[in-house]
Amino acid sequence: MERLLLWRVWERMLEIEFVDRSVALAGKAFVSFFPLVIVVAAFVPQRIRSAILTTITARLGIRGEALTIAMDAFASSEDIRQATGVLGLVFTIFFATSFTTALQRMYLRAWRRPPHTGAGAYWRGATWLLLLDEVRPRVLLTTGVITSIATVAYAVSATVWMPGVVTSNEAQFGFFGVALSLVTWFSGVSICILIGACAGPVLAEDPGWVGKLVRGGGSQTLTAGARPSLPPPDRELGLRDAFHSAEDG
Repeated sequence: MERLLLWRVWERMLEIEFVDRSVALAGKAFVSFFPLVIVVAAFVPQRIRSAILTTITARLGIRGEALTIAMDAFASSEDIRQATGVLGLVFTIFFATSFTTALQRMYLRAWRRPPHTGAGAYWRGATWLLLLDEVRPRVLLTTGVITSIATVAYAVSATVWMPGVVTSNEAQFGFFGVALSLVTWFSGVSICILIGACAGPVLAEDPGWVGKLVRGGGSQTLTAGARPSLPPPDRELGLRDAFHSAEDG
């Protein structure tokens, strides 16, 4: 049974085109995360700004010339505040929500939920209410646990190999190599998120004891009144489906 569950998780990952999704999420995270952090850090006290810089550079293994560039970006807080202003800060935050809306679409596909439409769909993603009112909170707990375990394990392993990757890429490609390393790191995090997103519905829908444990006292994975789920693929999926994009980022 465990092998069957793992295979079903793999099929669900193929269904949401996990390679294409992970690259899209990584790209959006890269172009959204750092501008947001730099701008927000410019509006917080020096002590907090230094803590942010230390945490990020340590986690990502940024050293040498790349660390100097990062320190310069965080140090010029007055220039950033003058250039950005409150309106620029608001637009930066809105730009960063492109990642959360892409994440929302990925979760909806993993759970085979019909897409949201209208302005409400945007704000659901922006406020991280990705599956609110459609999937039971207890059922979502499994996704949260699996995602947390996978991302923590990945983060721990990255402290070992990431510094070497950054140093090697920087020596070969300069700052572009650092950017490439960071996209690689974000791609790994995206894969961890995708695993949790796909494992959650598969385990919840299992007719055996695993599904009963995930669902708790209820027999349904969805909340009362939720829209019907979309049908599964009408054909057997292969590895090439993981690279196919049926929709834009």
